[in-house]
Amino acid sequence: MRAALWKVHRWIGLACLAPFLVLTLTGIGLLILPAWPTGAASPLVPIGIDSAMAEANHRFPQAQIGLVMPGLSPGKEWTLALRDGDGIGRTLTFDPRDGRILAVARSGSSLRDVLLDLHNSLLIGLPGKLVMLATSLGLLTLAITGFAIMRRRLRVLRRVPWHGAYPLASLHKWTGLVALAFLLLLSVTGAMLLAFKTLGDLRSAPERSARQTIEQVRPADLAAMASTALALYPGAEIQGIMPARGEAPVAIMLLDRSAPPWAKSRTLMLDRQSGQPLPARPVPAFMQMMIAAKSLHTGLWSSAAVRGLYLACALLCGVLACSSLLLWLQRRRLRRPPPSASKAFHS
Repeated sequence: MRAALWKVHRWIGLACLAPFLVLTLTGIGLLILPAWPTGAASPLVPIGIDSAMAEANHRFPQAQIGLVMPGLSPGKEWTLALRDGDGIGRTLTFDPRDGRILAVARSGSSLRDVLLDLHNSLLIGLPGKLVMLATSLGLLTLAITGFAIMRRRLRVLRRVPWHGAYPLASLHKWTGLVALAFLLLLSVTGAMLLAFKTLGDLRSAPERSARQTIEQVRPADLAAMASTALALYPGAEIQGIMPARGEAPVAIMLLDRSAPPWAKSRTLMLDRQSGQPLPARPVPAFMQMMIAAKSLHTGLWSSAAVRGLYLACALLCGVLACSSLLLWLQRRRLRRPPPSASKAFHS
């Protein structure tokens, strides 16, 4: 049984090696790059959001409404996503205090966006998501089989990582044990998130709706709605604002950093005409699971200490991937017959 598990572990490891390296390196890059603003001392209301929407509508009159989000410095910059009729996406950066447009860039052009796309789909869309989903399931199998076939686990943890006659194998075992819980966590949550996104992509149809412009939300409405949302949930931060489309309500996503993982994010719906909150519906258990999975997978909705822990574990995963590659090359070299034996065999 142990020999069979070892073969499964070895061959699945070889199959998952390349995408695992991509996941590890891009994950390290996303953790190093600033990706989400830290908690503010007091809730911030973007009072200039309506002026920014009006200016964006003036510059791009045929653009569709997109998501409004706080930037890395919420007191100085927010972002507004637009999509033209020809499918070109743009990101406008504006000052939340007066609505002044600071910069206009094409969506997905930043280093963080490229790393995120590479991390999720290898830059090839739906096929890449399927590859990464299979990799997540493969990593889960690797973690289980690696733990099952390893002997003297406590002894391995107590000793120096590169001890013994085979230091590379010892390092691989030690790193795998130390990063086991983190690898299991990321494999399970990553598979959940990718499966959710992939099913959404498979079910999505080409947009046939008419173009919706920023004029669908009256001036001075969004700032008041944001203030109402923060007043209803003290201590929360605005995670994003989705302006109304047609007669649909305005959605404001709120982030509570002190809440448990399944309750960190909530969505408040407000009537687009009156700005009054609509009756809240209970969050389905499935969506609570997705919120918890995203929170646990990214670590970006927690403290800086959690991000530091994630970065250290991601570096251990990098050592784990590199040591597995070197072990494969070492095993291949050891199994190759020496030149003298090869000549004697062919003579």
